[in-house]
Amino acid sequence: MKIKVIDIVYDTTDNEELYLNMVLPTELVFDIDGDGDSDDVEYEIVESIGNITGWTVKSFKWSEVVD
Repeated sequence: MKIKVIDIVYDTTDNEELYLNMVLPTELVFDIDGDGDSDDVEYEIVESIGNITGWTVKSFKWSEVVD
């Protein structure tokens, strides 16, 4: 399933100084293996963003991309 994630907010609690010197994406489009269940999709999104950026996510909005 291809999804678009917007309004990504990262958890900077322990690394605020490092975060201020970085440019992290607030929007990403990628494929996940979620089965459509909202909880599974959101877990996959959090894992994928963490793998892409190396940062933990606090919040985001997402929608499925229909080609």
